[in-house]
Amino acid sequence: MGSSSGSAARAGARASGSPASPARGGDRGGPPLARSDDTTHGRRPHRGEPPRSIGGPSGATPDRLAKVTPSLQTERSAVTGCPRVFHPSDGKARAEDEVPGSNGTEPRSRVLVVEDETDIAALIAYELTRAGYRVETATTGRDALRAVEREVPDLIVLDRMLPEVSGDEVLRQVRSDASLGTLPVLMLTAKKEQEDRIQGLELGVDDYLTKPFSPRELVLRVQAILRRIREPAVDTGVRILRTGPLALNLSSHQVAYEGKELSVTPTEFRLLKALMERPGKTQSRRQLLQRAWDLDAAISDRIQTRTVDMHVRRLRAKLGAAGDWIETVRGFGYRFRVPPGR
Repeated sequence: MGSSSGSAARAGARASGSPASPARGGDRGGPPLARSDDTTHGRRPHRGEPPRSIGGPSGATPDRLAKVTPSLQTERSAVTGCPRVFHPSDGKARAEDEVPGSNGTEPRSRVLVVEDETDIAALIAYELTRAGYRVETATTGRDALRAVEREVPDLIVLDRMLPEVSGDEVLRQVRSDASLGTLPVLMLTAKKEQEDRIQGLELGVDDYLTKPFSPRELVLRVQAILRRIREPAVDTGVRILRTGPLALNLSSHQVAYEGKELSVTPTEFRLLKALMERPGKTQSRRQLLQRAWDLDAAISDRIQTRTVDMHVRRLRAKLGAAGDWIETVRGFGYRFRVPPGR
């Protein structure tokens, strides 16, 4: 009798075009397993495993991300009013200070993710939350500017191609505000042309990532940027690095020339610091990439050395007369040399 009813159920399922049983994963509330066209390098992803790259032409397109990536849902805590993050791995919602990666004793860095493709934004937010960051998302440039006005984040992950207000325009407005001039920005783009990268760097981004990219690399770059900002000045206790009328306050990350404070980005500050710490010595572009961007050799090799050239050009313009102290060593790199008597 049981066999007859089972056969009838299967026949009914075939007639209706629906499966006889729920898809794997659906019975536990998790995402369905990826189909064969969702494999990564010929390997079927494990349940809940993020794809190895984001925004790629195949295997990680937005309509497929939901199949291999747990949903990131937020709600408000009835007790604290803090956002609560739902973690599909264990089905529990935790207050922000309970999210894995936070030790509960130090304020966690807040990252604003600006990305109009909601699946990609959810994946980035999921990875950053797992790494211990507080995350807010915005899908338009206008919403991003409103979010910054409400509360200044510690870092912005900014997609270049946005509706309403472009990522470039968001960056221009951020950099034009004296109170936000040092806010670090990591820009995302689907454009691979060198000229597009140069334009972004000229606007003052601190780092640049081209789609498709690895979620792990994005997290590492965010960590590197925030670590550079918060690293101790020097072990010797010296807080001011001074050369003639040019002074760097290593505690407050401020630059002054002839007593007048100059507005520089965090990357420009670190680049100038790297040059001033070795006066008269020529440093290659790769050396400056590793010192000012704090990236290992494998990552720095993938960044165009033109990145250094663009930041040096911007830094020279901001330093005025002192900009001439950064000399170009053709075919190699740069050195910082102060004229006699200064």
